Amino acid sequence: MRAHVLPGQFVAFMMLLSGCTPLTPAVLQTPAPAPRTTITTLDNTGSICILKLDPASKELSGYWRAEGGCFSSSCTRIEDQRLSIARGETDLDLRFDAHVKLTESRAPSVPCSADCMGSGYVPFTITNVIVGERYSIWLGSQKRGEFLVPRVFPEQGTRLTCFQ
Repeated sequence: MRAHVLPGQFVAFMMLLSGCTPLTPAVLQTPAPAPRTTITTLDNTGSICILKLDPASKELSGYWRAEGGCFSSSCTRIEDQRLSIARGETDLDLRFDAHVKLTESRAPSVPCSADCMGSGYVPFTITNVIVGERYSIWLGSQKRGEFLVPRVFPEQGTRLTCFQ
């Protein structure tokens, strides 16, 4: 004896085999692009800026700012930054050694600020400076200039000079 399967019974039988759910077409999903990450190391680049001099404590203060491109403050993370200052062959040689390691992540759909302020900034203070003396300013192995410690002091908050 032969069994006859009616068309409706065949469909019901197939639905039973497939878990009783009708088949739907698969929706292809495009994965979101991963953020682009760049690691940058800047050694002995940038500017040494002298901001103020306190004649009472004989302290010179300022900052080092790394340079080597425009690094957005909203997309750049400072992984490591250091600044050391040593006296050279004479006490009148100020030798700065600077390092910063940056990780910049740019997501394709998220804009980064265009402020270029994410490259690194380290304040410093130098003690025992002598008024009226001329100091040589070094960044790494390059002499950047000379700084004459003034006998007459400018107004508070005035930047004295920067060495590029």
